[in-house]
Amino acid sequence: MPTNAGARDEDGIGALVLGCGGMAELAPELSRELGLPVVDGVTAAVKFVESLIALGLGTGKTGDGAYPPPKRYVGRFADWTTTAC
Repeated sequence: MPTNAGARDEDGIGALVLGCGGMAELAPELSRELGLPVVDGVTAAVKFVESLIALGLGTGKTGDGAYPPPKRYVGRFADWTTTAC
């Protein structure tokens, strides 16, 4: 893998993060060949969410994480409005 080896040797990278779930099975082989940690982004994301759940954490409910304000449906969806707006 000349491109990855070049990044390691010329740019001094300390780890490689794969940018596509389809490349996940390549992580162990690349790590052995390059002598660097190789992170599969999909696996890392799943483990991150698992840790948030285990810690009892979730998304914020205020500020930029707040629920959107209710809005009135109009037109053909007007009967679907469930809140008094």
